[in-house]
Formats: sequence, structure tokens, C-alpha cells
Amino acid sequence: MKNQSCFRDYNPAQLMLLLTDLKQWLPEDDLVYFLIDIVAEMDLQPIYREYTYRKGGQPPYHPKMMVSLLLYAYCVGMPSSRKIEQASYHQIPFKAPSADPDAKRQYNFTDPDSRVMLDGATKSFQQGYNCQAAVDEKEQIIIASGVTQDTNDKLQLKPLVKTIKTNLGNKVPKRISADAGYFIEADGSRFT
Repeated sequence: MKNQSCFRDYNPAQLMLLLTDLKQWLPEDDLVYFLIDIVAEMDLQPIYREYTYRKGGQPPYHPKMMVSLLLYAYCVGMPSSRKIEQASYHQIPFKAPSADPDAKRQYNFTDPDSRVMLDGATKSFQQGYNCQAAVDEKEQIIIASGVTQDTNDKLQLKPLVKTIKTNLGNKVPKRISADAGYFIEADGSRFT
């Protein structure tokens, strides 16, 4: 082509030398730096204690990094661990607390005990837990609750009724109202 010399060089595979100090990419008063400073002063001993006797596997991310990252994400309206993970690939403020960790190791990084579950309302997959609550119909207060890693509710009604019974001093509810997600034909008789 005759006019090639009139253009700047174009090479999408060209390596770039970028600044390595992420503080030069954002204003010094950016929210993320404020949160990093706050977390640096926090007592994270309860988190550290959880890892005292940890054995095997890859070392976890540092609690200061994780708390800073989660606080920033929540402050900007991003509670989804998958969205946080994606943002940490593409958005500078999410790279600042993490110092740009290895992206492939971030999958499910916010809570290793949670599970990927289908959200029945949105039909999308979410990282989380399956939580149950029993409410007194008259008083409108929670009388029992439970959290599980099981992805569906089918086996959760009996344990919840047992917790109700314990919490109410061995009293059994006269009536139970539950949605169809709890129904198992063999379980439909009695919950006492």
C-alpha cells in the first residue's frame, strides 16, 4: 500500500510498559484508598483466628485485601462476588486493594464455604447460601432460622421445624405454611 507511512504504527500485540504503581492511576482521595487505610486500622483478629490451624491447599488471600475489596465493592453497589471478580480484571479501583492478584485464582474468592446456586427468582447462578426462616404468623417475629450449603429447600423443612420446637420450649406449631419448594411427598405427613 502506497500511503502506509502516513499512519502511526499499528500493532495490537505490542507490549506496553505501564505504570506499576496503581496509586498513579487514581486520585489520591479516591474512596478505595480511604477504605484501604480504614481496614489497615481494623482489628481483623477474628478472621486471622479462622486460619490458625489451616492446612494444605493454596494460601488464602490476605484478610486486609479481601475486606478492603469487599468494602469498596459494597460501597459502589456491587455485592455479587462474580461481578467483583470481573471488576477486578477490568476496573482500576478494584485492582488497588488486591494489588492485581492472579485472576484465575479468584473464582469463588469471597467465601470458600458458600456454593454456586440457582436463584429461583432470576434463574441465574449466584454464589451464596440457602437460608431458611420461620416466622410466627400472629406476632410477625422470626422464631427459627437456618443456613445450609444445600442448593434446594426439599430437606430443610424438618430441621427448621425441629429448631422451632427447640426455640419454643418443645411446642409444636399447629399449622405450617411453606412454598412448594419444600414439598417431598414422603415428608408431607408430620413434622414433629
